[in-house]
Amino acid sequence: MSMTFEPGRSVAAFIEAISGTSDVVSAAIAAVDSMAAVLAADTVAILQDRAVLAVRGVLDPGMPQPRVPATGAACETAGARSVLTVAIGRHTGRRLLAVRDGGSPFVDAEADLATGLSAALALQLAALDHLAEQRRYAGSDTEAAAQDARTGRMLLEQLAVVQRAVARRAPLNEIFDAITAGARSLLGDAIAALAMRDGDDPDMLHLASTCGFPDEVRHRLWRASLDAAGVTGQAIRRDEIVVFDGSAQAPESADDGIEAGVQAAMAAPVRHQDKVVGGLFVASRRPDRVYGPADQAVLTAFAEHVGVAIEAARAVDGLYQAFHDPLTGLASSALFRNRLVHTLALAAREKSRVAVVLFNLHRFKTVNDTFGHAAGDLLLTGVAERLSAGLRATDTLARFGADEFAILLAGVEQAEPAMEVTERLAASLRRPFWIGGREVTIDSTAGIAFSALGERDADALLQGADLALTAAKQDGPGCIEMFQPGMQVVRARRAGLEMDLRHAVERDQLMLHYQPIVDLSDGRVTGCEALVRWAHPERGTVSPLDFISLAEETGYIVSVGSWVLHEACRQAAEWNRSLPGAGLHITVNLSARQIRRPDLPDLVAGVLRQTGLAPELLTLEITESVLVHDVDATVHQLHKLKALGVRLAIDDFGTGYSSLAYLRRFPVDILKIDKMFVDDIGVETPGASLTPAIVGLGRTLGLVTVAEGIEDASQWKPLLESGCDQGQGYYFARPQPAGEVEKLLFDAYGSRVVGTLG
Repeated sequence: MSMTFEPGRSVAAFIEAISGTSDVVSAAIAAVDSMAAVLAADTVAILQDRAVLAVRGVLDPGMPQPRVPATGAACETAGARSVLTVAIGRHTGRRLLAVRDGGSPFVDAEADLATGLSAALALQLAALDHLAEQRRYAGSDTEAAAQDARTGRMLLEQLAVVQRAVARRAPLNEIFDAITAGARSLLGDAIAALAMRDGDDPDMLHLASTCGFPDEVRHRLWRASLDAAGVTGQAIRRDEIVVFDGSAQAPESADDGIEAGVQAAMAAPVRHQDKVVGGLFVASRRPDRVYGPADQAVLTAFAEHVGVAIEAARAVDGLYQAFHDPLTGLASSALFRNRLVHTLALAAREKSRVAVVLFNLHRFKTVNDTFGHAAGDLLLTGVAERLSAGLRATDTLARFGADEFAILLAGVEQAEPAMEVTERLAASLRRPFWIGGREVTIDSTAGIAFSALGERDADALLQGADLALTAAKQDGPGCIEMFQPGMQVVRARRAGLEMDLRHAVERDQLMLHYQPIVDLSDGRVTGCEALVRWAHPERGTVSPLDFISLAEETGYIVSVGSWVLHEACRQAAEWNRSLPGAGLHITVNLSARQIRRPDLPDLVAGVLRQTGLAPELLTLEITESVLVHDVDATVHQLHKLKALGVRLAIDDFGTGYSSLAYLRRFPVDILKIDKMFVDDIGVETPGASLTPAIVGLGRTLGLVTVAEGIEDASQWKPLLESGCDQGQGYYFARPQPAGEVEKLLFDAYGSRVVGTLG
């Protein structure tokens, strides 16, 4: 046999079958008939202790009786026989027994459905038990009996809505909302709420669903301790229904909702797997409202159905997973935002303030790429532990992304304490981590946003922290920035720049400037470096410092870089045709994204073919930081480029990793010495000897050395004496448009150009 039912339709049919019954036996008979069809079972029986209330099929008295779970269902298979057992209600002695004599065994989906159907049956049987008891006392009060029957049908109708949601695996919030709405509707009360124990701290509750709560109270009670949760907290602690009718004197009898004019309230515990996991609360503002036994029975029934929903939908695990990061166990971004919304609402009411801190890890990606994802995961859990250890229990720590963490600091009245906490946490992250027997060091940047009094906009506060983090990243690792209103202007300008950059290539707004590179021995121009500029129609000429990093982040650098490569090679080929025998080289910078693209060698080969530039006249320039990213893949890519016949240069040498081991692995031809070292040439500084050392290293490895940023003659001579081969800088010529450089080449080619060309 196999399951062919549609859950929602099966539940509706089952509830319709049992809701029209007038006594326990007829309800049991209707139930076994319906369940036999729904579960495709050979035998279905409703048992009470040792008695059989109803059976469909043949019940074998000698069949072993499996253990009956307190909640949920138990499945056992013996040979070809599969047995499903479900408790019907708590402490009633009633149970469902379903048997298949052959075919496929019962599966989890069928067990879940049977659990829900049994819960609905338990409610109907409890209502019929109560009706029979009332009849014994009321005699021939047919009107009372009819009213009880109507109440029972309404109860089952409301629970049918809940059960349909459970059966079709609706989102948890939809199931919980159906439960609170149903309880409120049946009891005719103003307020209903479902509070669940927090997965992080069982002594804390959070509101999973509310109906009728004023926003002010809902925000304040969104997360509260059991001790502060009034009757709901008591019902959970005592594992029994608790009622407040306005006359109780003990303050702990009241619920916080009474501030909204509540005159009576009650709460019932919600159980899952024999543990109290929450509480279902209702309240009324009517001064004459009294919760009698029938009302308590209705609330208890709904509370038990919450447990069924949790069991059938695996809501406890699902709820935790929905609001927590699976790796670190920290709050997710969704939970963080929810807590921020409610914390801001409470802070506005209490005239207090909060701070949001965003942390970004520096070098996490390098650790991940170098040592593997397992090491990266260990590092993240270590970071989470250190950040958690430095926070109060009232603070919230969340993981926002791969290497980003968020902190919510409540009750921070001044900006200084928030900065102090952030600095302390940042310092803790700078201490070495031991990952798989290795010492790993990282750094971080952080952005802080501090709420104004009365502020309720969670999105604005998060955006402020993100803007501050962006500013900190621009300042470099270890920096912390506090949000300033001017940052919004910067963000808006950057967003506008990004939109315009998207179309810069197709609208022919990019242009190249060229800076000559000269032979230091005789001042002869050996080539030029191509430097991109953006001629914006409204902003004027946009500096590469303003848009290259943006292009890298957005991925537009791929199209920009392709255009630069093609235009630079075209121009170099044209110059060399006009100056036969000059052998002018062109240098083009490659970005990290371009290096990682598998089609880069094909792109370069295609450009050389289209422009007619000889491969040996093209130099591709790469920064040190790009080289050490995924070293094996980078080495492979560089060898493919070298096979084309082009030259490779390391830009800004000495500012990055500068590892001899790396240099020996990479097939490079040229070392470009960063300006910061050239600036020390000719002056008495500790760094004055570094440039000759780099030149010596280059000569030892057989590499051409090029000094960048030469600004006066006092730097030129020491560089020449150190053995440096070539140089570029303002002393020789500034970057200029192609037309200006062309004049320079034609006027000065073949003669010394020192100090006269710029």
